[in-house]
Amino acid sequence: MYSLHGIARSLKFSSIGILSLVLIACGGGGGGSSSPINPPISDTTPPIITMVGAEAINHEQGTTYDDQGATASDSVDGSVSVSSSGEVSNTGGVYTITYSASDTAGNTATAVRTITVADTQPPVISLIGDSEVSHEQGSNYIDAGASASDVVDGDVEVLISGDVDDEVGEYTVTFAATDAADNSATQTRLVTVVSPDTVGNDDGWVIPSFSGYQSPNSYNGYDLVWSDEFDASTLNTSDWTFEIGTGTNGWGNNELQYYTDRNLYLKDGMLVIRAEEESFGGRSYTSSRIKTQRKKNFQYGRIDIRARMPEGQGVWPALWMLGENINQVDWPYCGELDVMEMVGGGNGKDNRTVGTAHWNVGGLDASYSPKSFGNEKILPENLSASFHVYSIVWTSYRITWYVDDVQYHVMAIDNSASLSAFQKQFFMIFNVAVGGKWPGSPDSFTVFPQRMVVDYIRVFQDENGSTGGQSGSTYPVPGLIEAEDYNNMLGVQIETTTDTGVGFNIGYIDGGDWVEYSLDVANAGNYLIEYRLASQNGSDGFQTLIDGTLIDTQSVPNTGSWQSWITNSATVNLSAGEQILRLNAVGSEWNLNWIKFTAQ
Repeated sequence: MYSLHGIARSLKFSSIGILSLVLIACGGGGGGSSSPINPPISDTTPPIITMVGAEAINHEQGTTYDDQGATASDSVDGSVSVSSSGEVSNTGGVYTITYSASDTAGNTATAVRTITVADTQPPVISLIGDSEVSHEQGSNYIDAGASASDVVDGDVEVLISGDVDDEVGEYTVTFAATDAADNSATQTRLVTVVSPDTVGNDDGWVIPSFSGYQSPNSYNGYDLVWSDEFDASTLNTSDWTFEIGTGTNGWGNNELQYYTDRNLYLKDGMLVIRAEEESFGGRSYTSSRIKTQRKKNFQYGRIDIRARMPEGQGVWPALWMLGENINQVDWPYCGELDVMEMVGGGNGKDNRTVGTAHWNVGGLDASYSPKSFGNEKILPENLSASFHVYSIVWTSYRITWYVDDVQYHVMAIDNSASLSAFQKQFFMIFNVAVGGKWPGSPDSFTVFPQRMVVDYIRVFQDENGSTGGQSGSTYPVPGLIEAEDYNNMLGVQIETTTDTGVGFNIGYIDGGDWVEYSLDVANAGNYLIEYRLASQNGSDGFQTLIDGTLIDTQSVPNTGSWQSWITNSATVNLSAGEQILRLNAVGSEWNLNWIKFTAQ
């Protein structure tokens, strides 16, 4: 039997036991079913430093070192700033630049770049005088010498070796220079000792009284900026320089002659260059070549050269120009303008002049890719029969070739990298080559000596300093405008046309190209405007604007070929007075020969 007190105690302990079980089952006072909170994970990884450029660099002494720096990124903070320490001196040696970066957690990283400064470039030797000279036998040869400079050491001593004997022949004088870092350079001069009896200068030939075209002494809108009438007794070496020798690979053309200063002379107010068949300097022919490089350079204008040409198979006279920067960029990057060339060899050659432009596709930054654009003019008689005037008119957007003031070739210039060569200065060259890739060698019918006679060269430039040619060119309306006679343009080219009246048309047109013409409209009113058009594939054509206002839109159908022509027309209303006509190309692949305005 249990007492009430005992029962109560039993119940109390039981309740506690049950409660204890409940608390144990609930997790010992955990507060529901929530998971425990995880402690935060700490950032212990340093940033990663990435150097711009190589870890080890070789740097040329004497030049400024410009470090490329470094960047840093962190897995938590993202981009992190980088500090650098260390200097690179201009003294030879090994230097280090240390880069450091820290993240917000205090983790730090470093990276080191090693720079080795050393003088590895040889001195630059500059010859005083030409690299190829001729010297007359019987007189003491005294070399003009050379100088040398080094980026690190400044002026460097030049040692000269090689003897020039009194015997006829070729001799080499060698110039050597070594800097403090033992870098060496050499240059050579070729000295040709010639006999006083060698054919040269005036050989007594009487210049015939050649007739021929004579150009004017002046042109409206132009000033005469330089000329040489060759009235002196000797060549003006303040303007002209002789080029001596055989050049590289026959002046780049496998030419056969040796150029001397003895095959040129002035007589009766004319310059004579004589190509002679003789053994000289290891070659079988001699001639002369002169240039105005570094003495007379020109950019834009009109150039007239009155000359009588030689003749015969293998004879190659030329009046031409090269870009003044040829020594820095080489050919064809410098550009070339041939005012005239002739390759002899009978009918169709001895009576033909050729005008050509040469350049590099893509310009200075492109790989070697020469391109040319030229045309020829056949005359009724050989160019040796009389004087002719060979001319170019050169502006910032067009080059036009003439013979006796008759246009026979034209080339448009745009702002592309390819044609930028023709928006720089050029110098003149006169020469008579013998043989080469183009003319081939002389044959048994070629008679020597052959002579080119030059009466004068005259250079005119716009009196107002315009690069667009002769100022004040406007076209009357009503009237006809030849498409190639634009005042300004972008992108178009000029080519020969077979349309009625022949001449030239503009073509090679792309969308976005344009041409402009200055008009002088006689009376306000309605005009019929006609366009002479051709397209091989059809085109969206162009918009016509007057002083920026749209007045007409034309599409161009497929006419069958680039030289199959049709005439499109529209009626437009014009104000009186001077205004600018502009054609904006909307589509590509269409040609334009002329524009005509007729009053209605």
